[in-house]
Amino acid sequence: MIFTIVGNALFITLILMLQSSLNILNVSEAKGETVMFGILHLVHYSMHLTVENLTDSIIPNLTKNKLALQIIAITGIAQIFFTQVFF
Repeated sequence: MIFTIVGNALFITLILMLQSSLNILNVSEAKGETVMFGILHLVHYSMHLTVENLTDSIIPNLTKNKLALQIIAITGIAQIFFTQVFF
């Protein structure tokens, strides 16, 4: 379990460091913090989906959890909307 926690922390840190140093999503500097916040929460949420059952892959059952897909879609749309309207 400790290896999973440390591995997840390193993965999240790697993704955030790549975005902050290389700007892999090519966003403006003004929207950089908002994008980093969105990345952090999206990666963190996806980690929670995979921790539920570490022995099975999430890929075959991804489309079966309609509530999770709706939450991800609404969160993504809201983040895009608020980023475009207020920033």
